[in-house]
Amino acid sequence: MENNQTNYGYVDMLTHVLLLVLTFGIYHLYWIYKTTKFLNERSNNQRNEMAELLLSLFIPFYIVYWYYRTAEIMDEVDMAHPNKDFKTLIIVFSIIIAVVAAVMVQDRINKMLDELDAVNTTTVTEKTNNNYESQAIDELKKYKELLDIGAITQEEFDMKKRQLIGL
Repeated sequence: MENNQTNYGYVDMLTHVLLLVLTFGIYHLYWIYKTTKFLNERSNNQRNEMAELLLSLFIPFYIVYWYYRTAEIMDEVDMAHPNKDFKTLIIVFSIIIAVVAAVMVQDRINKMLDELDAVNTTTVTEKTNNNYESQAIDELKKYKELLDIGAITQEEFDMKKRQLIGL
């Protein structure tokens, strides 16, 4: 999770809700820009962030369309969690209470990033384990050579072997 917090797409939900409510919509506009940019980097759909922001600001009800397109793109990007009702819910809430739609979208982004972080952590752990195993094998070969030339005894080799293998 710590990795996600440094990722610009991740926003703590309490902070997100407070900023949406306390800034009277100013943060919401910034969030639209930032979310559009975030989804552009993860999808084939390229929307101009500034154009989306300006259209949301000046065209009545464009924000409902923005939420619809955003939900559509999120369904394409987040194939791990297909949700047929997500677009419908987002449209309804964007018409009635935009704050709820923004919270739902941000929650889904956070979940996507949490899973990506978990996958990256697992990959790093596997690489570390493979690297350790490779080093242990190399060291074991060196001790075998020392045993073969008589520099160490069989007991010393066996003790080092157990230590390296972890028995």
